[in-house]
Amino acid sequence: MSDNMNRVFLWCVPRTVSTAFLKCISFVEGLQVVNEPYQCAFHAGPEGKRSKLNLSDPVDKRTAEVLDNVSVDEEVRGFDDKICTYGWIRDELLEASHPDKKILFCKDMAFYIDAKYHMLPKGFRHSFLIRHPAKVFPSWRKMLLKTLGEPCAKYMDNLQELPEYLFPPGCGFKEQCDLLEYVERHLDKEPIILDADDLLADPPGILSAYCHKMGIPYSPDLLSWEAGGAIADTWITSKVIAFANKLGGFYDDALQSVGFWSPEPPPVIQSLPVDVQACVEASMEYYEKLHSRRIKPLSQ
Repeated sequence: MSDNMNRVFLWCVPRTVSTAFLKCISFVEGLQVVNEPYQCAFHAGPEGKRSKLNLSDPVDKRTAEVLDNVSVDEEVRGFDDKICTYGWIRDELLEASHPDKKILFCKDMAFYIDAKYHMLPKGFRHSFLIRHPAKVFPSWRKMLLKTLGEPCAKYMDNLQELPEYLFPPGCGFKEQCDLLEYVERHLDKEPIILDADDLLADPPGILSAYCHKMGIPYSPDLLSWEAGGAIADTWITSKVIAFANKLGGFYDDALQSVGFWSPEPPPVIQSLPVDVQACVEASMEYYEKLHSRRIKPLSQ
């Protein structure tokens, strides 16, 4: 790379208000969004998990049906999974030139890199978006069920027993911490961590602090936007994730939003389903480690 583009990564776990954040940041002038490219490589690309699906397993079979239907849905737009290797993402997408753009902003889930850290692009600043696990896992569970459909419901009563391509062994938070440690050692000595509920509680304070640290121009105009998904049409994304959203609608609330909403307190852990409780308990040490380093408003 010989250009002067500012390149920024936002690494997440699911259900952390990341799509609303992406919609917000999309209105920065000269910024190009790349939305979850590693999701496509992880699930459906030539190096992905698709070839390992066991079609005698109901969940695997339904996943295969979803992936097969991507190619026949003419309404879905995006790059094709057939070209989506980890190397292609690094070389042809993230390290490539993007004429007339000043900032390249990529959002993805940490576990989708699948510990292939050598495939991470150079020249990026890195940031990590977290949220209390008691808020993450109930929503994640609901999203998985909606995407795969009711026929799979009876096979999805324990998140940690789902196949690793649907639910990571470290529940997402461990994978996020592992990636953070690698990034600090090899790519970015000062990665930034922000908590979604801090952002929701104080949008101007947290967003302005984040933008300042990541070299992104901040304006109070970023705090409100029109309802609708038109801005998402400017994102570089895969057909796979566009089709999955068509099925599960997990972007819908964020795309219909007009700003950040006030957060609610996390639910009482003991009130959650047993498998969700187990995920929360397994994730708290990683969440607390990240949470202790989160950014604060510039005024503090």
